Amino acid sequence: MTDVEGRTNAEVASLTARPDRPRGFTRWIAANVGSAVPQSMAPITFGLATLSQGDLDGGALMMTAMTVAQVIGAVPIAAAGRRFSVTAYARVLTAFRTLAFVGLVLAIAGGAPVAVLVVAASLAGLVNGAIFGLLRALLNDMVASNKLPRALGVAATANELVFVSGPILASTIGGASVVAAVGIMAITSALPLVALPRIAHRTPSASTRVPPELIRLDTMVWLLAAASAAACVASVEVGAVALALRHELAPSAALLFTVPLCVGSVLGGVWVSVRNRRLRQRTVVAMILLTVVGMVAVAWDAWIGSVIAGVVLIGLFLAPLGMSFSLFIDDVLPPARRAEGFALLRTSKSVGLITASAVIAFGSLAASFLVSAALAFVSAVIILTVHARGVGRKGSDETSATGSACWGRRRS
Repeated sequence: MTDVEGRTNAEVASLTARPDRPRGFTRWIAANVGSAVPQSMAPITFGLATLSQGDLDGGALMMTAMTVAQVIGAVPIAAAGRRFSVTAYARVLTAFRTLAFVGLVLAIAGGAPVAVLVVAASLAGLVNGAIFGLLRALLNDMVASNKLPRALGVAATANELVFVSGPILASTIGGASVVAAVGIMAITSALPLVALPRIAHRTPSASTRVPPELIRLDTMVWLLAAASAAACVASVEVGAVALALRHELAPSAALLFTVPLCVGSVLGGVWVSVRNRRLRQRTVVAMILLTVVGMVAVAWDAWIGSVIAGVVLIGLFLAPLGMSFSLFIDDVLPPARRAEGFALLRTSKSVGLITASAVIAFGSLAASFLVSAALAFVSAVIILTVHARGVGRKGSDETSATGSACWGRRRS
């Protein structure tokens, strides 16, 4: 068989093959985890930092500033490094973020006003999305394409463990010393500086350059799906305390909802890692619809057991869906635009989190569950519609050698 350019399957395989560097992947995981630790510690640490000044809402303001800055800076900052080595550019951005956290440490130690802390937090968040995009693009150069599902599953599991342990670390250390907690955030943020392996940068030739469009229909489909999935998860995480109160439990009983969510996510990541296979689009759609079922069970709120079951269902599909969204974005974007595309993917997840949080803040918890479920259902319908029309089955000119093979080889 041949693809649209007349290449044989063997030729396509040779073109799409990627080196497999086990040691490099271990270092990449360390860099990825290091980037995740500050974000997992930030909500509690920021709250403690402003609480010491008597400001109860300052921590939330710092988190909002960091998240909004990440959304604004993700794509343009990632695009600015298109002509540079991915590894070198990631280190530059990491150094900038680390300096921002060091500045935050000095500001807290010096008793700076909350406004200064908000500025420092926004500077730290400004490059987060771009760093994520660069790290994900770098993974393509370290892991063979047939092992990407496993690599993404391992990364998802490691990140989930970080976001489980991060708040505990922040509470324990931050309760004793906020400066020490932010210092740990600065140190772990710097891990990519020393952990990232050196990868030779390959600049696309003039004959393979592609049109500058980044937002296309086949990209937007997966960005919407990623945003809706993030909104579903955020509704549970942000609304966990309110859920506990609705069931006439103590606020600390929020763990009854967040822990099952994390356990489900870890199990889903382990399943993806062990299975090491891509998912068909119809399987992805089925998982999105089951996530909708989980959201409805949580919103129904008739019995705490059904709420917990719904939360577990949402968590189980978090890693498989995240892996699928990342691989589908990988398919439809040329190598020269992948860092931007993955940064945009991270941005879409942030938008989902912001959407869920805003609905809870200005509407109600039940409204957030229903809005998130509706967004997920709409994204599933759009995926089915686009898949039926065959949109996106062939990537750009630069990726046409891999496009037909990727769409033809997807297995459930």
